[in-house]
Amino acid sequence: MLLKPIASARAPAQEDIIIADFIGYTVTDQPWLQTLLSLALLGLVAAAGNWIAKRVVLKLFSRLLTLTPLDDEQAALTRIARRLSHLVPALIIQVGIVAVPNLPGALIGLVQGAATGFMILTVAMAISAALDFVNEVYNRRPDAGSRPIKGYLQVGKIIVYFASAILIVAALIDKSPLL
Repeated sequence: MLLKPIASARAPAQEDIIIADFIGYTVTDQPWLQTLLSLALLGLVAAAGNWIAKRVVLKLFSRLLTLTPLDDEQAALTRIARRLSHLVPALIIQVGIVAVPNLPGALIGLVQGAATGFMILTVAMAISAALDFVNEVYNRRPDAGSRPIKGYLQVGKIIVYFASAILIVAALIDKSPLL
């Protein structure tokens, strides 16, 4: 049995045809518009991921820390987690840029390299904050005044930032850092 369309009470207005024409044909016929809309959508998804990471996950992390015996360390651990939360939008952009149509391959590679470099820098800054946290905890010990470790931690930070600089350059030029 064939279904017949129900006759509409009114004929499509000129405005309906223009809107359908704009949505149906202009987006698919104009590659620059597809690219622009895809980039806007990618930006919105990255912003939503950033909002979720900052507002939802970090708040939940802070609340979970209040339930643990780590009350004194809550601020430092939250600072480290806040730094790591910057990874979410960068990861979304790195993975999602491939889905944007009509972008040259070189531009996709550049965006992915920049996102990778940003993620490496973010992890390096989180490691630096973790080393600051180690120094904070160590300074609470009674013998910390006679045996400071701040110099060792600073050397560790220099090594972390030096290694991250090498990795960032390698990510931007898309070459292995081991060569």
